[in-house]
Amino acid sequence: MSVASTSSDAPGQRFLRLPHPRTSKCRIQMYLNVSADVGTLDVPSLFLASEQPEGSSSKTASFTILEVQSISPDASRSWFTDDDQVLGDGKLLVFTPVDPLFLLLPIMSAVVPTNKATTAQFRPLEDIFEDAANKLSKTPTEENSERVLAEDILFLGRLGCVVEAMKRICEVKEITEDITVYRFSRPNLLSALQAKVTRISDPTSYVSIRSLARGLAKDGL
Repeated sequence: MSVASTSSDAPGQRFLRLPHPRTSKCRIQMYLNVSADVGTLDVPSLFLASEQPEGSSSKTASFTILEVQSISPDASRSWFTDDDQVLGDGKLLVFTPVDPLFLLLPIMSAVVPTNKATTAQFRPLEDIFEDAANKLSKTPTEENSERVLAEDILFLGRLGCVVEAMKRICEVKEITEDITVYRFSRPNLLSALQAKVTRISDPTSYVSIRSLARGLAKDGL
């Protein structure tokens, strides 16, 4: 019986280290137009861009983005795999689908002017993500290898699901058939977030999930 090993990226999949909307250094006035700081940890998180079966390349393929979380057991343990191997690391990796809209919050926070008197300009998508990559990326060091990479931010900007999310939170103008420009819009962002809140607050959204319904019932909700 051999010991299994894990690889970094599989075909059609790529791990991305990106700023997390909950822990990145961003200001709430970008979202709600009020003066207050949110998040000072600036801790990047690991995400997995996974290609859907119908796609074939990073520019045209259909991707979904999953947040990767590692759950460590209380005691040391291993995993037995189907091919009679033992995986020495007993951690449980949880992959949770995430709306790309939330990953765009730190990106837009880095490139949108914080001065209320300054209006953001319409820019091509590539320019926005190149600007964000220059401002957010840091080169990994021996002391801290968990740094945001510019190439990960640029790869994120090429995903179709991210382009669609940009259209939900930005004003969009099609200059030519090949050139489309975007400008961040607070009203569009708030509208998208409000739609999510409305959907979650609707009991029909979670009544079919029995475990969740039981948990809410215990809390009197």
